[in-house]
Amino acid sequence: MKQKKVLAGIAALFICSAMLIPIQVHATEQSEGATTITTTVPDTHTVLLDIGEHGSVKINDKTYTSKDSSAEIARLGEQRYIIQSDKGWQIDNVRYGSEGQQEMINLRDNAFTAPAITSNNNRLIVSLKKAPTTSGTGNGSSSQNSQINTSVQTGDTARITLWSMIAMFICPGIVGTFAVRYRKER
Repeated sequence: MKQKKVLAGIAALFICSAMLIPIQVHATEQSEGATTITTTVPDTHTVLLDIGEHGSVKINDKTYTSKDSSAEIARLGEQRYIIQSDKGWQIDNVRYGSEGQQEMINLRDNAFTAPAITSNNNRLIVSLKKAPTTSGTGNGSSSQNSQINTSVQTGDTARITLWSMIAMFICPGIVGTFAVRYRKER
């Protein structure tokens, strides 16, 4: 009985460690025929633009206004967008992301860098509002509403090595605890 539980514990350790080690797989076709798959990967992708009437967006030294509905962006390239407003207007909010899933963007110096683009379904929405008129008694500074984007972005990393090492130490500890408890009960 003891031997079965020890073997079960060792098997559990092997299963836990097997989940952490990638396995290389190679497949070949046994038939005489050959299959060719051809695909075309575009060099650029289209970002749809929705820019307020009194603003513009500068991308790659080219300025886009409310009259422009799209911009061509290099594939897999991080893109810097510089938002500009006309005199007497200020940026209300900026949203960017996949069609229907745009998120508020936190601007730094009226600019932000978008993650690498891999498809044509991204949209940039820039909303502007009339700047408040000041009577000259203020300190001359204005504040913008901004939100910090904390969602997962392309290029974010996870510490898989840390978690795999923790799992490798915890699994034997759990098996050892049950083995000691079992011995004490007998």
